[in-house]
Amino acid sequence: MRMRLRAVKGKEEEIVVVASTAVITAYAAQGRMLAAREVLVGLLAIGIGVDAASWIAMIAGYAQNAQMEKAAELFGIMPPGKRNVVTWTAMISGYVRCGSAAASSALRLFYQMPVQQPNHVTFAALLPACQHLETLQGIHEQILRRGFQSNLFVCNGLVHMYAKLGAIGVARQVFDKMAERNVVSWTAMVASYARVDLREALRLFWRIPQPNVASWNAIIGGCMHHGFIAEALLLFHRMPRRNGVSWNIMIVGYAERGKTEEALKLPEQMPTTDTTVAVVSWNSVIAGFADKGEEEEALRVFRVMQRERESVMMKPNSKTFTLVLPLYGKRASLK
Repeated sequence: MRMRLRAVKGKEEEIVVVASTAVITAYAAQGRMLAAREVLVGLLAIGIGVDAASWIAMIAGYAQNAQMEKAAELFGIMPPGKRNVVTWTAMISGYVRCGSAAASSALRLFYQMPVQQPNHVTFAALLPACQHLETLQGIHEQILRRGFQSNLFVCNGLVHMYAKLGAIGVARQVFDKMAERNVVSWTAMVASYARVDLREALRLFWRIPQPNVASWNAIIGGCMHHGFIAEALLLFHRMPRRNGVSWNIMIVGYAERGKTEEALKLPEQMPTTDTTVAVVSWNSVIAGFADKGEEEEALRVFRVMQRERESVMMKPNSKTFTLVLPLYGKRASLK
């Protein structure tokens, strides 16, 4: 329902602005940005001074819905006096949410912020935009200068990003200096070591006060990556709770090591709520073999899926055929 606005004054004007901001926020949460914009335009049209909260709600709505061109347009016409740390951070978060292609826009906007404005939320939002080690180190220096090195969320972001960029030693230094850690901190460190130093990953894993499903997935994935299949299976059976990623790790791990029969047994153990996971996992296996140029292995997995297609867990879907048809085409062209 479209909101009807009329000319108002004084206290009534303040009530209308507050109500309008709530409506904008609600529309944005539903992805109805055109309706949200109409409310903002309506406020301006009847001469009501739009407060910072209304601008922020609108810009944050565009950012959350990945409409960054419109968010930037609105940000550009927003009165400079109404821009605050929440507005700037909403824009930065929006660019980061759009992925690596927009990372430079997030960083550029950060460096345009008034020097007194960035807070710990801004830095936590910005860290995923650091795609190069030098960039991350520069942002880390600013974090230290501003005194946010003790903030849990900022530190978690630093640990994750340093590890992602291959600086596991620096990630560990940040981790060791943390005054407070949560399961995210521990899991980030376990996942970092899981691919390069399984012994240390296991040592850290068993120190986690309350590992969650992501923690278990990280260490099981590490075991599979290094070929310790029996250890991975043991940990898998010890998990208090599993999710789709857990099953995917095991199925893909078995199949990539030629243990197709073992992988086939896993879907039978899956809860009925995870019926689509097996197909996704098998598609991942096919894609992995195809990317490595092992077309015959990819097609062998597909033939297994066809053989077992009566099971909902194994029935090929449209993605499966998208993956295998080019392989059959390549084989035919070589004959």
